[in-house]
Amino acid sequence: MILVAQTWTFSFSATVLLAAVATLAYVLGRRRPDRKTRNGAESRHEIQRALSVAQELEGITYRLRKSMAFHVPSIVKFNSRLKRWEQSSDLSWHELCDRADELLKPAQRLSTEISHAYADLLQQMTHLSTFAELRTDPLTGVRNRRAFDESLVKMLAAHENDEVPLSVAMLDLDHFKNINDEQGHLTGDRVLQDLAQLLKPSLREGDLLARYGGEEFVVLMPRTSLHSAAKQAERMRMRVAEKLSTTISIGVAASLPSETATSLMSRADAALYKAKDEGRDCVCLHEGPTDRISTVRTNSDDEPAESKPTAPPLNLAPIEPYLHVESN
Repeated sequence: MILVAQTWTFSFSATVLLAAVATLAYVLGRRRPDRKTRNGAESRHEIQRALSVAQELEGITYRLRKSMAFHVPSIVKFNSRLKRWEQSSDLSWHELCDRADELLKPAQRLSTEISHAYADLLQQMTHLSTFAELRTDPLTGVRNRRAFDESLVKMLAAHENDEVPLSVAMLDLDHFKNINDEQGHLTGDRVLQDLAQLLKPSLREGDLLARYGGEEFVVLMPRTSLHSAAKQAERMRMRVAEKLSTTISIGVAASLPSETATSLMSRADAALYKAKDEGRDCVCLHEGPTDRISTVRTNSDDEPAESKPTAPPLNLAPIEPYLHVESN
């Protein structure tokens, strides 16, 4: 019984600890809000709301710890008596029943307290989930537009003095309107969910996948050159064409010195538009200051039309790994 009590205490404490860590991460992350989208009063309100959740979790933990501390000595005492009676020939059945009855009553009270604490914990978890929903797309489970915009600004600042740029791939499902019109929006939703799940294994540690809006997704690739991002994008395109009953078009761009989030996304969008214009199911690259947009091809035997600038053939060997560097 001691082992059970100790195991339960550890399990519950670990759950509360994880919830508290999530709250702390939220609070710390919100202390520097995006000034363009959120004013100071709203941010302070959310911080106070998160702190309230943290305080409630702390209170739940304190009450249970106090109850357990009060109850455990009774368990220890009862266990010691059982060991003595086991070794003694003078065993009183009535005394055993009396002692068990004495232990049962506080155990029942503890069980009731645990039940109430569990209900309170679930309620606080619900409050915590509302914070997570602010950054998660509810349909696909990946990051949403807001979380992506915040990450893009932060990553661009971190890459400002780096020799290796930040690359972004903008993906769009081909003929998605036809899917919705001909097969219904529920089928369209499943296609979006399947696409998100299919893209996740293609990501490296540090990459970020988000739903940009509608049938558009974006992938942020830190410390990734344009050529490596093109290989990553082509792998994603081929995987979708193989696994799903639809295809995607992709536009890729890599950050330039002193580039803003708006200009980087504008160039990726222009490359995506070019991919659509090229017939869809392909990857196009925006090559930078010259505004030249080229189409990726993976077979060197393919001869591009003279009027269509084409990127050099891609050798789909493993791309260089993303080297994770912690930034403040």
